[in-house]
Amino acid sequence: MTGDPTDLKAEPPIARLLDVSRTFGNVLALDHVSVDLRRGELVGLLGPNGAGKSTLISLLCGQRKPSAGRVEMFSGDPRTAKNRVRLGMTPQETGLPPTLRVGEVLNFVASHYPDPMA
Repeated sequence: MTGDPTDLKAEPPIARLLDVSRTFGNVLALDHVSVDLRRGELVGLLGPNGAGKSTLISLLCGQRKPSAGRVEMFSGDPRTAKNRVRLGMTPQETGLPPTLRVGEVLNFVASHYPDPMA
């Protein structure tokens, strides 16, 4: 790498959607979407409610499976944990049972990482 931004095009994309469609019953949420997301890029998803923004994110994060097409994260299936290990996300809504003790919460969160002290 020389530091030249054009060198990033030679690297495989961090995330890729290839001709992806997703339906929920009779509702078409994504219709043949293809996009490559590369290291160093900033991307914004804009659109009205129901445009498919959250569906696209859930596919990239491995929370859903496409109805058609292929989704890749770090050159693999995002539904496989090893391909999400470098992915960070914060869900819209979070919460833990109020009965958990602090130590239990720490153990729960630490269990999501192969080396939680790294």
